[in-house]
Amino acid sequence: MKYNEKQIAEINLKVNNKLDELLNKDFDELSNNEMAWLKCVSLSSIMTMKKSGYTNDEIMTTFGAHGQTKEQQVKSRVRTMTDDELAALGLKRI
Repeated sequence: MKYNEKQIAEINLKVNNKLDELLNKDFDELSNNEMAWLKCVSLSSIMTMKKSGYTNDEIMTTFGAHGQTKEQQVKSRVRTMTDDELAALGLKRI
């Protein structure tokens, strides 16, 4: 199914209205769902950041891997890799 021009205009209007509404709020007033929508991430990402102690201000102004350094990002990724994935990179778990 393709949207017609009228439907596209209605969708654009609704999205822009919602965006304007949310951008006029202070970060502290935003719900987890609203932050997820604004950042285009899953709700679970927001919840993980909340559990890690991030404030709404920090969540909304942090990009990438939640403020992690490149070394922290690599360590985090390597920890979740299987032995086969490590072997494919010429590494092994010690």
